[in-house]
Amino acid sequence: MSGGEDAFVGNFKLRMGDAGSPEQFANLCEVFDVGGVGETSEQVQSTTFCNDGSHVYIPGLADGNEVTFSSNITLNEDGSLDTDAVALIQAIKAKESRNFQAVFDKNSPVVGFQFTLALLSWELVPSVTDKNTINFTGKISGAVEVI
Repeated sequence: MSGGEDAFVGNFKLRMGDAGSPEQFANLCEVFDVGGVGETSEQVQSTTFCNDGSHVYIPGLADGNEVTFSSNITLNEDGSLDTDAVALIQAIKAKESRNFQAVFDKNSPVVGFQFTLALLSWELVPSVTDKNTINFTGKISGAVEVI
């Protein structure tokens, strides 16, 4: 790893798959905050009589984290809600999972992570003094793959 001189700001995109075959991913351009992409392995105790009074642990099955992301609310020319927000809300109502990519597109090819997200909730955040936003929450199902 470098000493920080190769760090960069921005160039991040959250992309949602269209469930087609082959699947195509489109940028969710109104998303401005993403958190939680990753995995956590459960702790499994493997202590034996020969461990001389100390507990011993090993990593167990990986569990996908809860992912949250926030998006600006935008309206189409006809006054309807942005199509990405509608698609996400419909997927939550239908209890669907969707494939996502969290990518850094600073270089070609892009690098990042791909995962399946069980979409769980959405929350409207209207404001009088700031932009109107909508928050989404999901749980990673299966492995997070490096792409």
